[in-house]
Amino acid sequence: MRSRQRILFITSVWPFPPTDGGKIATMNILQELAKDFEISFFSFEKPETPFPELKADIYTLKRKPWPVAIIESVASCKPASVMRYSSPKVFREVVSRIKEYELVFVDHIGVFHNLDRIPPAALAGIPLIIFEHNLEYRVWEHFGVSSGNPLKKLFGYWQSKLMERFENRAMQKANLIYMISQKEKEIVEKQLRIPEEKLSVLPITIPRKKNSQNEAALGERKENTILFTGSFSWYPNIVGLKWFLTNCWKYILEKKPSAKLILAGNDKNEDAAKLSRSFRNVVATGFVEDISDYFNGASVFVLPMQVGAGIKIKFLEALSYGLPVVTTSKGIEGIEGVVDGTHCIVEDNPQAFSEEVLHLLNNSELAAKLSTHALGFLENRWRMFSEEVDRIKIMARKSNWSEEYRNSYE
Repeated sequence: MRSRQRILFITSVWPFPPTDGGKIATMNILQELAKDFEISFFSFEKPETPFPELKADIYTLKRKPWPVAIIESVASCKPASVMRYSSPKVFREVVSRIKEYELVFVDHIGVFHNLDRIPPAALAGIPLIIFEHNLEYRVWEHFGVSSGNPLKKLFGYWQSKLMERFENRAMQKANLIYMISQKEKEIVEKQLRIPEEKLSVLPITIPRKKNSQNEAALGERKENTILFTGSFSWYPNIVGLKWFLTNCWKYILEKKPSAKLILAGNDKNEDAAKLSRSFRNVVATGFVEDISDYFNGASVFVLPMQVGAGIKIKFLEALSYGLPVVTTSKGIEGIEGVVDGTHCIVEDNPQAFSEEVLHLLNNSELAAKLSTHALGFLENRWRMFSEEVDRIKIMARKSNWSEEYRNSYE
């Protein structure tokens, strides 16, 4: 009899340091599960920084380059964003240790392909949970619709259909599917026809930072400093940034010439850096190992999202530092309970968005009020997240694998 139960956790990302929303979500779940279970952790991203806090058996693999994945997609009629994470090594390793697992947690649905070939009898009695950070078929759908290139439009439409079929197949096999918002849960139920009893919402969040600025300390922030963070290789972030720079930044500088925009986050393709050189008072930092200084030093956080499914964790991260936020409605999509004017400011019109940024730069009392209410909202959300993690732990402990079946499985 083993001393501790074990969970298989397979993901497309290396979650440390938590430089974007998806990594923050993955890291939180991992750390909570590792408190009570041994973890076999498979990641399709080579770590640039160790994750010393994670006590797990760690396996890292290389994802395939996009050109290779696209060629394999054409050859196999499977989504390119699935073929990127196809690995015989994962399949062999998981099969060889399948008797050890009480639960399988698939983080980012693209990696599910590695489990799809395992004989159903081998997984019988092991709960399978899939966590959908985004509805990937809708991301591809928007890529095709928004592209001006006819070939890209066609490619996006084709990939969307392949991904929709793959997501449906994966979800049908799962015992529990976590969506990132109630809206996406309803979409999956209606469009993919997944039974409601298999679907739930994992209220992804982050704990309040111990050094988060409260209303008394907001005056210590740098004046007129606006912050936008995230992975700038992620298409929706660049779309939102271009919208803000093109439609809002000139007006803000006219009214507040000393205003400064900081773009902090992974910028592998240098898209943010290129944009920063085209606009005055804009600084792109590139990869930042510890982003807390930027959050604690900024006056206002902007979230001008225009596209993208799923929850924008950067919004919750800004709240965790007590940083007042101006966002579009897309930026808080799927986050139930957010009240405009209480927890943040919501505007979709470029002129109104600009005015609200300026209002917060000039009104420390309003900034402090938003900060106080936002921190309370975040603490309640963390409590709900913890309840769902407890549910996962209970599923693992009630796994139907008997010792007799473990010993008989070859």
